Amino acid sequence: MEMPAIGGARGGARGAAAGGVPSSQSGSSMLRAAGLPVEQQAVHLYFLQEMQYLEVTLPDVAPEGEAPGDEAPPMRTVKLGQLKLYEVVKYFIAPLTAAGTKAADCSLVSALASGGASLPEGCDWLSGDGRFTDDRIATGQSGRPVFGAATFFVTHAWSYRFKDLVSLISQHYAMLPAESGWLDVYYWVDAFALPQGIELSPADLTKSLTTVIQSSRSVLFTIHPLLRPSTPKRLWCLYEALLAHTLPGAHLEMLVDDSGSADAQKGKEPARSFAGAYVELLGRFEEKVIKPLDMCAASASLGADKQAILTAVGQMGTNDSANTTLRLLLASLMSDALLRHALKNGDAEAVSVLIERGTQLHGASVHLAAIKRGGNETVEVLAEALARNALVTSVHVVRSGVRAGGALALGAALAKHPALNELDLTDNDIGPDGILALVSGLSRCAPLRRLVLWGTNCGDEGAAALGKALSGGAPWKDLDIGYNPSIGPSGFSSLASGVAASRALSSLSLARCGACVRTGLEGDGGGALGRAVAAAAALTTLDLSGCGLTAEHLGALAAGLLGGRGVGAAPVALSSLTLDENELTGADAGSHLAALLKGCPRLETLHVNGNAELGGKSAMAALAGALGAAPELRMLGLSGTGLTPDGAKALSSALPSARRLTHLDVGENYELGDAGVAPILAALKGHKSLARLNLSSTGISAASQAGLLTLLASAVPSLPALGGARGGVKARGSSSSSGVGAGGLPGAALMELVVVGNPDLPDKVDEEIAAWKTRLWVASAGLR
Repeated sequence: MEMPAIGGARGGARGAAAGGVPSSQSGSSMLRAAGLPVEQQAVHLYFLQEMQYLEVTLPDVAPEGEAPGDEAPPMRTVKLGQLKLYEVVKYFIAPLTAAGTKAADCSLVSALASGGASLPEGCDWLSGDGRFTDDRIATGQSGRPVFGAATFFVTHAWSYRFKDLVSLISQHYAMLPAESGWLDVYYWVDAFALPQGIELSPADLTKSLTTVIQSSRSVLFTIHPLLRPSTPKRLWCLYEALLAHTLPGAHLEMLVDDSGSADAQKGKEPARSFAGAYVELLGRFEEKVIKPLDMCAASASLGADKQAILTAVGQMGTNDSANTTLRLLLASLMSDALLRHALKNGDAEAVSVLIERGTQLHGASVHLAAIKRGGNETVEVLAEALARNALVTSVHVVRSGVRAGGALALGAALAKHPALNELDLTDNDIGPDGILALVSGLSRCAPLRRLVLWGTNCGDEGAAALGKALSGGAPWKDLDIGYNPSIGPSGFSSLASGVAASRALSSLSLARCGACVRTGLEGDGGGALGRAVAAAAALTTLDLSGCGLTAEHLGALAAGLLGGRGVGAAPVALSSLTLDENELTGADAGSHLAALLKGCPRLETLHVNGNAELGGKSAMAALAGALGAAPELRMLGLSGTGLTPDGAKALSSALPSARRLTHLDVGENYELGDAGVAPILAALKGHKSLARLNLSSTGISAASQAGLLTLLASAVPSLPALGGARGGVKARGSSSSSGVGAGGLPGAALMELVVVGNPDLPDKVDEEIAAWKTRLWVASAGLR
């Protein structure tokens, strides 16, 4: 963080001459009055990406050498992304949260989330309750929170152009492991998270920064531009790096801008190595950035800040020792950043050169995705780096062309690794021979707990090797071998034996392994999969999505899982069963699901989403008959099941008896309509445990408005307006005529109501949900 004196949280807000607002409250109490705790005021990348395209009008600058005239300066309209961050604060954030506005003394996040401020017209992507709207349904963002608790703290300079900061964060986000386009990851950026119209003392600001840094997964120390970066010359930025290095539980990463780098992997010409360029770059970085680094010479916008920081650093030790620590730390992190860059680009020669120079991987994880060329050779060299590294705990190499050779190298390198607990090789055509070689090493890796081999062409031989390793005591708790359709009967037999024998395995995914799963549920071996799961002492989570299972298969699963259990036998351990996107239909499927609910007393999660013909009256009546006998059931997923109004009515009759139910998903049932949703809403009124209800794309209209508002009214008590004595931000819709929050039932637990994808629902409902979310948000922050 580096802020010039422009009237924001640091700097010019200190006096009336600088445009500041005198405060009678301390900085920390002001932060609390402004809204959520400061560590919860982070933003999603997609919010930043949208913000950079917003436009603002500001005075035009006279050409260099031309004196400004007496007349008012001409105005120009520019996108926020083109402005430097301090200009974004000055011309956009500060006016929205200035004295006299409803959002006075709030951070931008607090102002937007509470309804105290709104973005310009045309920003249809942000709802009144701080979520992405229906406009984002195609990208999977619809209904997702825009703001959240800090995952990463971003150290940056306010001299960055806003679009460059967004580019840096985008590059970081793209490197995170993800199963979809959305990640629940939020970046703490001071310009958005701190009030820009009040004074914060260095002590208050340091306390806030310390809180955020310790609550974040990591601090991202940005380097931009590469050989003339601003952050190593700014005292606040260096201090944040030092805090991240010294605070218990805090971590520091370097985020280097490589958006403009040449990517030799994209062209048709033979790939060439940039090993020499990497070495030269390290030398220049050492000369231009590391050697001149000096906290005493670093700049701060205010002398009081500089004095306070240097005093604090002196209490940790000497300034000279702090300089030495930072020089060593940043030099090492730059080497790590270049090594990861070479790995990402598949430059095996450069990786080898950097490793020979002593470069070590920092941080707990390595994530590589979509290496265009040389992925297998690069992974072979990565294995060398991992063999020399005792700290990495998580390795993800996804869609990167890893073959048997790379798998062999990884298996050998990781066999005795002292820390690795997760390995993900999703979507690499490793093949049976490669899986054999990999498993041979990994079965001896004592710390390994999660192994993901989704889409690796495992084959029968690979499945047999996995089964043998499980039988032999492999310590894996989570095994995902989904989307391996090449596993057949012989592979299933060995795998099932291993699953049954394992005393460690707690989660197994066979999603989209149709041939393998159906083999275990058909013919003479019908029920073999269920028996294996029942025998696995620790297995609690099973995913059989997309396996083409019918009601008959489900019956075989239930019979194998529950059959032959005598009096006094331990209950089935299964707590989560996912059967999404199969072919379950009719009363028989409903009866078998009911049998599983009754026979698995520990079952907490049952997902049957995407079984498009399961939602009729007979199936739902059978399922409803078992809800009261499922004492631990918390999550029930019925999205996209063709749920009919009669089916919903049958299901609703049992919802009050599901006393621990926290999540109910009936979304994407387009024919449900008002007639089907009405009994669900009536049954859930005042439910003591339900936290999330999904009614997205259910065809509801104005006829459901009263039921929805009644449900909301039962979920949160009446709360005062936000803003304390200043009265700055009033919850939208919080008047007595709102219909939301008056006479709330104190035991109700509802936290999220999703109604996106219902175009016939009146705007009034969206407004009331936004007001309700605001009041809930205020209550969660303790601002009563």
